[in-house]
This record gives sequence, C-alpha cells and structure tokens, in this order.
Amino acid sequence: MDYRREAIRDANRATYPWVFDDSPSPEIPVEAKTLRQWLEFRRGMFWVSGKGGSGKSTFIKYVTHHPQTRVLLETWSCAKRCLILSYYFSNTGTHLQESTEGLIRALLYQIIDSKSELATIPFPDLDGASESSNASNSPGSILLGTWTVPELSAGLNRIIAHAETTTNMCIFIDGLHECRHDYREVIDLVRRLSRISSSLKVCVSSRPWNEFADAFGGQSNQTISLHNLTYFDIQSYASTKLRNHPGGQVVMMEHPGVLEDIIEDIARNSAGVFLWVVLVVESLYDVLSNGAPVAELRQQVDVLPPELEDFYWHIINSADPVRRTDIYKILKLACWASEPLPWILYSVVAEDHTFLVCSPSPLAVLGCSISARIDEVRAYTMSYYNKFRRRLNHDSCGLLEVPLQASDSTTDVLSPKVDLFHRSIREFL
Repeated sequence: MDYRREAIRDANRATYPWVFDDSPSPEIPVEAKTLRQWLEFRRGMFWVSGKGGSGKSTFIKYVTHHPQTRVLLETWSCAKRCLILSYYFSNTGTHLQESTEGLIRALLYQIIDSKSELATIPFPDLDGASESSNASNSPGSILLGTWTVPELSAGLNRIIAHAETTTNMCIFIDGLHECRHDYREVIDLVRRLSRISSSLKVCVSSRPWNEFADAFGGQSNQTISLHNLTYFDIQSYASTKLRNHPGGQVVMMEHPGVLEDIIEDIARNSAGVFLWVVLVVESLYDVLSNGAPVAELRQQVDVLPPELEDFYWHIINSADPVRRTDIYKILKLACWASEPLPWILYSVVAEDHTFLVCSPSPLAVLGCSISARIDEVRAYTMSYYNKFRRRLNHDSCGLLEVPLQASDSTTDVLSPKVDLFHRSIREFL
C-alpha cells in the first residue's frame, strides 16, 4: 500500500517555503496562502492542480508529512483528535493502486490501524454484510477481504459517522487523473467524502483537466495551480545545484553574472514544470563536467525544448544512432512493468539483442535466463553491480533511476530495483 508514496521523491530542502509562510511578501502570491488557511480554518475540498511534471506528488507528500500541517489541523480540530490519511493513485500499479476500491480500502485500513477500537464499526455483522468477506475486521483483512465496492463505501461511511464526535480527519489524495476508472466515479467519491461530515475534509491533486476543473475549480480560495507558484522554488533549486557544481563555481569566478542569467532563464522557461528543470540541470552538469566554454553552456540552455515531451525526444535523439535501439529496448521493458524490476532483468536484456524485437510477452521470456545470471552475479557481487549500474545509466540516457548500492552482501546486491526517472516517460513512449 505504501509503495507509491515511498517511490515519490522528497521535496528539495529549499522548495515550498511559501506553503506555511503567513507573513506578507511581494514574492509570494496571495494564491499561495490559501492552502495554509484551508488547513487551519476551512472544511470541504481543496484542489491542487498542476501540469505533468510540475511536482504534484512531491508536493502532496511534503504537505502530508510536514509537522506544521498537523499543527494547523489541530487548530481546526479544536479539542478533538485529528487523523491525517493519504492515498496515492498509480496507473502503473496493481488494481488497488489505480482504483476507487483501493482508495476506500486504504482509508479504512489507516483509520482502523490508528484507532483499533473502531475495528468492528465498518462491518458490524459480517455474516449478514457479505457472504464472501473475511471473518475479521483487522486492518489486514480490510485490504485483503473480498467485500464489494458498495459494501466498502458503506463501511467507510459508518466509521466516519461513528468517529466524528471524537475525531477529525483530513485526507490527502494524490493523482486523481491516474485512476483507471471513469473520472466521474472518483470525482463523485471524493466530493461525497468532503460532504459527509463537518469533521472531515479532503485535499486532492490532479492535472488541470476539464473534468477536474469543472468539479473542483469553483472556489478560488480552495484551489492552487502548482505550476504558477513554483517560480522561486525552481530558481532556488537550479541555483543550488549549479552553484555547488565545481564547474559552476569556475563560471561564477571567470564570468560574473553569466550563471545567474542562466538560472533566471531556466526558471522563466520552465513554465512551472519542475521535472523539466531537473532534466535541464542534469544536461548542464554534463557541459560543466566537461569543462566546455561558457558559450556552450549558454547555447545548451537555448536549444533545449520547452515542452517535456519534446525534451524526451531531444535526449534520445542526441544519443549515438547506434545506441537508440538499445535505449528503446530498456525503456520499453520499464514501461511494460507494473512496478520497478530488479536490475538483474536489465542485465539479461542488455546482452540479448533479439529481446523485445520478437517477444510479445517480454517479462515471461526473461525467466529462463535469470537463474544463470544470478549464479554469475553471485561470483562478482558488488563489482558486477556497480559496473552494470553505470552502463544502464548510460544506455537509458538517464531516463531510468538506478539506485546506488552500499552493501557488499550478495543478497543485497541482487535486491536493487530500477524505475523510470518519471512517470511521464511512460506516456511519452
């Protein structure tokens, strides 16, 4: 249940200071203060909209776990206890990670896990409620039981109604656009949740699509457009990264003002898409590391496409044409997978030049090659992994995340998993 949340990057330390800053500042738009006010005083729905790659998931994770969020919600709750619940949709995961059923089960699980005395409330009469349900109201059975969606929904309504006299709840739901069902279904569900009790409120995030704008965009004091608020966050991120690079320090010393102009251009051209900025900074790292003249640094910023999808094309097309088949091959494997795959699968693919060219079911074909590769890896452990990690990072043009490995243990060296750098790469391919 926690996989998607754990896979989301933590926010950079210098980003999002405006969320909890209540002091007047010309650099902080009035819109930026609405989430803080909603957490502390308001009820109902709050909508965080944002373009693809603008950092919605990172933002929701940041707010959900920030200590100040609990402080503000405790003001809203007055003397009552406040539960903070969360769910992260994932359209590349299991059925429960991409459905309203998974959302309801996750909320029930978190409530019962936090307040065990409520365990019997959702399904007080198991025999009468569902012939197929588990014989237990434990948190685990909530996730695994075979209740229908209407039964689960009714159970959630019961537990919220029962708890409202002693407990307030704030629910954070990320990525409504990743729900595999009809969007109207998830919209109706979260709207019902936000209205079911004055002791419960819901913050959701999604792309700014018409369906969500029509449903949630009516109250300007209960919505933010994330891509319109992160200019200074992006500027801070780019500045920290480029100024701390040894090559960046040389540029600042030899060409005063040039790096500052480049950072300003990055923030202005990003249109609030944080992922675009991360990719731009990575490309500039390559230029700085190679000791290229400052004119080349300036040129690199000027030629980079402003749209994320065009940027992906630029990355792949900039690679040696001989490598492009291999690049598509390993990216295709990552896109086929419903979750990050062990790196050893990629090591098999890297040496099988027919793989994915003739295979309609790539993951099944891999099975016969893995046992032999595991035996080979056990003989080399850490050195084999580090060598392949560098190769995979190169072969994927940096579009896959390959974790560092600190242990020399054979067991650990087999465990690292490889994931796409960002979920939008799957849409691009």
